[in-house]
Amino acid sequence: MKVHRFLKLVLTTSSSLLILLSFLTSRTITAQVTSPTPTPTYELIFYLTPPPPTPTPTRIPDTTPPKTTISIFGESTVQEWYRSVVTIIFSGIDDRVGVGRVVYRINPSMEFTKVLEYRGHPGQLLPITITQEGIYPLEYYAIDQLGNVESPHTTTLKIDLTPPTITLPIDLPSGYTRCDAIPYIVNDSLGTTIITATLDSQSITQTVELFKVELGTHTLTITVTDEAGWVTNLTQNFTLTANIPSLICTKHKLFDLGEIYGNGANGIVNSLDAKLEAAQKSIDKGNTKTATNQLNAFINEVEAQRDKKITPLGADLMIGDAQEVIELLERGEYQAMQIKRSLVYLPVLIKQ
Repeated sequence: MKVHRFLKLVLTTSSSLLILLSFLTSRTITAQVTSPTPTPTYELIFYLTPPPPTPTPTRIPDTTPPKTTISIFGESTVQEWYRSVVTIIFSGIDDRVGVGRVVYRINPSMEFTKVLEYRGHPGQLLPITITQEGIYPLEYYAIDQLGNVESPHTTTLKIDLTPPTITLPIDLPSGYTRCDAIPYIVNDSLGTTIITATLDSQSITQTVELFKVELGTHTLTITVTDEAGWVTNLTQNFTLTANIPSLICTKHKLFDLGEIYGNGANGIVNSLDAKLEAAQKSIDKGNTKTATNQLNAFINEVEAQRDKKITPLGADLMIGDAQEVIELLERGEYQAMQIKRSLVYLPVLIKQ
């Protein structure tokens, strides 16, 4: 070891010496005593060496970004939808200098928003709450105290707060006829829906066609399920009846469908029209008995053409509806039902 300087003292037997060495800094002291010389003299030599150097700490640069996780609270479903207000809590951690801040946005058109500054301490940030339904593409990431930026995380929040609705545009108190239809409307603000509709337990499409349905009381049941798991049910009872206008409409529809057919079909249609129009004029004048006779003549002509120029289906529909009108006339209910019907607007989807 290199010696920078030394102190040499000579002691004799007659010397009495007290040496006090005071070092303000750390030193290593090495003493060496020589062998006696012819005269009883001793040499005491102190060698002073510098202290070992203090190690310089090695600094490892921090280039590792922080990490962020989120916790989502709300009423969730197996379809990954939320059916309630959603609360999101961001948690960030950085094992070196600490998280500086976390930023997020819930729409690509938004600017990133700072949730809360950590001030160097890991932990949870203040929650954010989404109160409106919608589909939100959430992006978020953290930045530590040195500016290291985490790669953005993305997830999608789907929030549906309302069940679907089912609307029947018109509930006709006087009943529907064959030339009417019941166009129910399903509305759901988000996602898609599964619609199940039945008429008297038979599956139907979204517009309830009544042309071949029997007269009388029926039950329409509609169930709608959306992607979030909301379920809406509607059950509506209604009556299918007949009147002179619907009889005329039914006859023309049967002709268009080929249920009144063959040579002379146009003549049959015109003849049946004349009888129905005459019955309507009699009803308008209050001559219900005359109208009944004219309707019976209508029935007889249809029956005469069964399996000749009119199919059994066409004959059954027209005869059944004519008999319904006769019964209403005999009970004195026909005029009242027509007045009620005229006060309610009902789109006729099957035109004459």
